[in-house]
Amino acid sequence: DVCSSDLRDGFFFAKPLWQAQVYTLPEYFCRHLGAGVGLASSLVLIPVYLSWVAVQIIALGFFVHSSCGIDLNLAIATVFIVGTGYTLMGGMWAVVMTDAVQSVVLVTGLVILLVSAVYYVNPQSFFMGLQRIIQDSEFSYGEMAPKYPITQSISLLLVGLLGNIPGQDISQRVFSRSEEHTS
Repeated sequence: DVCSSDLRDGFFFAKPLWQAQVYTLPEYFCRHLGAGVGLASSLVLIPVYLSWVAVQIIALGFFVHSSCGIDLNLAIATVFIVGTGYTLMGGMWAVVMTDAVQSVVLVTGLVILLVSAVYYVNPQSFFMGLQRIIQDSEFSYGEMAPKYPITQSISLLLVGLLGNIPGQDISQRVFSRSEEHTS
């Protein structure tokens, strides 16, 4: 979804938004659709974005609480202070670095999980353990095909592809560029 969103944003939205020389989507809407639409988009986007950020902070706070044994409120407060300070000091570069670190941690965790699961099944041979997991699994590639009519499958795809157009991702990637061709 992230890749398709980035491609969509780059091909269809980045250049016009960058050429408009605006800093936010509500500002763009205000200029092109009127002050009422700009205000309405602000009233919708601000609580949605703040809620999204709050959920991320609370989720990471729960993770720190459960993995380190720190008091939940202290964990959430620490995540908020560190995350906010890091972002304020680093700007867009902090967001990029955070995304990079998150990707490394995610891939590392998945590799550790795979190795641990295979070792649990067969401590003597990685490949025999992996083979057993695959054989004992009830997973079938045929089950990956959607069990919905094609119209529902297309609508689900479009929600993922078009659902975050007014989100903060496009703002970060487009409005932080210094040149039109990089946006």
